[in-house]
This record gives sequence, structure tokens and C-alpha cells, in this order.
Amino acid sequence: MYLFVNGFLLGLLVVLSIIAAVRPVDLTIVPRKEFYPSMVQSSGILCLLLVGGTLISGTLLPEIGLTFFVPRGPVWYATIGLIVLLCIVLLLTATVPAFRKRLLPLYQSEAERLILPRTKEERTGFQMVALMAGLTEELIYRGFLFHTLGLFLPFSNVSFVWIGAILFGVAHRYQGWFAILVTGLIGAGFGYLYLALETLWPLIIIHVLIDLVAVYIYKDDVNS
Repeated sequence: MYLFVNGFLLGLLVVLSIIAAVRPVDLTIVPRKEFYPSMVQSSGILCLLLVGGTLISGTLLPEIGLTFFVPRGPVWYATIGLIVLLCIVLLLTATVPAFRKRLLPLYQSEAERLILPRTKEERTGFQMVALMAGLTEELIYRGFLFHTLGLFLPFSNVSFVWIGAILFGVAHRYQGWFAILVTGLIGAGFGYLYLALETLWPLIIIHVLIDLVAVYIYKDDVNS
């Protein structure tokens, strides 16, 4: 029963990822004020279904990366340094217009121009997206996926990193074809970091901070 439930959940994730690639959301017709709540809701429901399902079936929290940890070793110190750096970048992006202007060229894809918030109300909505995405995507594409793949495939954990990266990238197809490559590589980086740290908590923090930086990129562009 345990394998059946987790096999079904794994298959569901794969099917939904394929659907996301074949039928991406048309960002040109979905207003930001509607897109943000739908993203929060859909990611929350999917995470509850997959992660909740595997936990109910008998999976333990440490098996999906939700475990206590004691920071030690160079990888941990580098991770803590990255978190501090991202906090500084977030603070500067939120408060210093000149710094936002320097980062703006990094957020010029059509999807980013359509998705990223302009008004205070939209920024509040996107902050919820960032928080939910950081939590749910790490739980789904690292914690849940690595564990369930290990139940069925006789491959190394490195293989799971790249399987997760592909599915993670495909799930972001709505941001454009190039986004599949970019988010896939980011997902691979998160995957390797998960293998090194053996816990999801730092990954969730990093993921949330990266997404929160994007909240303020178009803060000075209130007319688009």
C-alpha cells in the first residue's frame, strides 16, 4: 500500500508537470491580481496533496528533509553566507532605487515584465507567492521527489537531482522556454545543496529570499 500510494503521487506530479509544459498559463490575459492568488492556491493544494499524502502513507518527516540540523562544515558556512548576502540584496532592493536600477536588466523577459508587481497591493500579493513557492517547491521537487524516486528507481541521488531539475524547470514553462533552462539549473543547484546539507530548511529560506528580491524590481514602474 505504501508503494502504491507514493507511486500514484509521483505519477501525478509527472503528469501535472507535462500538462504545465503543454498548456502553460497565458500571462497576457491573466491580470496580476488574479494570477497571484491562483498561484498561492494551486501550489498550496499540490503540496498538501503530495507531501500530505506521502506523510499519511507512512513517510517520516526526516525522509523528506524536514529535520533538525546543526550547522557545521564549509558547505554550511557557505550556505549561511549566501543567506546573509541575499538578505542584504533584498534590503537594498527594497529601499535603494539606484540598486533596483542596477538589477533591472536581469528581469527583462516578457514573462517577468508581465508577472512582477508594480503597486503596493500587487507587491503584497507577490510576497505571498514568494513565501508559498519557496516552501512548497522545495518540499515537492526536493523533499518529496527525492524520497519517492528512491523508492522506485535504482539510481544514485545525483540522478534524482537532475530528474528534479527537469521537472522543476518544466513546471515554470509559463515563464517561457528559456525559463525552463534557467529554473532547471537553479533547481539542480538546490538539489545538490540538499544532498550536501540533508535538510530542506536552508533551501526554503534561500528560495524565498530569491523570490522576494523580485518583489521590488519594478517598484518604480507604477504605470505598466
